[in-house]
Formats: sequence, structure tokens, C-alpha cells
Amino acid sequence: MQITINNVDIERNAKYSKAVIEYTTSEGKSEKKNVMSFTNKELYNTLSVAKQGEVYDVQLGKNDKGYWEFTSATKTTSSAGAKPTAATASPKSTYETPEERAVRQLYIIRQSNINAAISLLSVGSKGLKVNEVLETAKTLEDYVFGRTETSLYLMEEDLPQID
Repeated sequence: MQITINNVDIERNAKYSKAVIEYTTSEGKSEKKNVMSFTNKELYNTLSVAKQGEVYDVQLGKNDKGYWEFTSATKTTSSAGAKPTAATASPKSTYETPEERAVRQLYIIRQSNINAAISLLSVGSKGLKVNEVLETAKTLEDYVFGRTETSLYLMEEDLPQID
């Protein structure tokens, strides 16, 4: 876990010393831990001289009473994640724009119309010509979008009515 030192108070006693470490976690939470000189001398020597703003990588472990305590600390030059940043750029959207969605729909319609043209022209045919398939697909596409005078939509008027 990475912490940023806010303050270190040393309390000296005749038999031991205690370092009260005030720090901020990488999540931005302020906390305190006591480090005793007689329990982990190396840890005490490292954190008792820590200065405000310094960043440390610390390891946590449970003591014999079940409380979490620092087991080791190493000073680091990286402050990544030590304090929350004020603002970050939002990730770029991966959603399609309306224009991209319209183009994709056109591709889907065209593909569907080519399949329909192949099915339509292959009935009773021994071979298909690409030009005939594409012309028929274009006619079907025009019908779907209602674009030209030659579309099947206008040809429906020529069909006899069956009652």
C-alpha cells in the first residue's frame, strides 16, 4: 500500500520511543498508526525520520492481537496514487456517432438486398451474373429507401388487383 506522510510525532519515554505516523492513503483517507521502537526497530528507524509529503510503500500485517500494523516501509520516489488528482480526462467514447450508425445500417441493408437478389435470380437459373445481382440489389435498395421512379414501390401500381 502506498501512503503519503502528513506528520510524524516522536514521543520519547525512558525505555522506548513511539512514532505517531499521520498519513493519507492512496484512496485519500487520512489515518494514524503508532510505530514502537521496541517492536520493529527497522520500521521505527525508517518512519521516525519521514518528512511531510514523502511517499512510502508499506506492507501491512496483523499483530498477535489481530490489529493491522505496518510490518515494513520503503521510501519511494513515485507519488502515483498517493493523492487524488484534481481532474482527469474522461475516456473517449466508443459508441457510434449517428453518422457512423447510418452508414452501418446502409451496409446491412445492401448486404441483405444482395442476398435477396441472389435468392430471387437463382430460381431456375444455371448461373448468375454479378451485374444482374447488383442491379437487382440496387433496385431492392431503392425500394427500401423509396428513392427512384424505377423502384418496385411504383411498379405495384401496374400489378392487377385480386379481389
